[in-house]
Amino acid sequence: MLKLYTVSVSLPLPQTHKIKTPKPHTLTITGPTTLSGHLPISGSKNSSLPLLAATLLCSNSSLLHSVPTNLTDTNAMLSILRSLGAKVEVDIGNKSWSMLIV
Repeated sequence: MLKLYTVSVSLPLPQTHKIKTPKPHTLTITGPTTLSGHLPISGSKNSSLPLLAATLLCSNSSLLHSVPTNLTDTNAMLSILRSLGAKVEVDIGNKSWSMLIV
């Protein structure tokens, strides 16, 4: 016969510090209008890969800055975009680079 045991341990919790975080802002857009703008994103693989995939959903061209082009994952995503018909142009400047996806 299988016996099941439940064990509970009560330990004193360490003193926690409250961290004030800013509340997210809400922007409501009504009416027939086009939404456009600029959003600064850090140049990391984790943020750039979803953005690269999202460019396929855009009807216009997309300009991304600070995309890490020296990573295998990023180059694989660029190959996928190109195989799906996207035109990818990479402009490497002094210390920053931009990527135009049409």
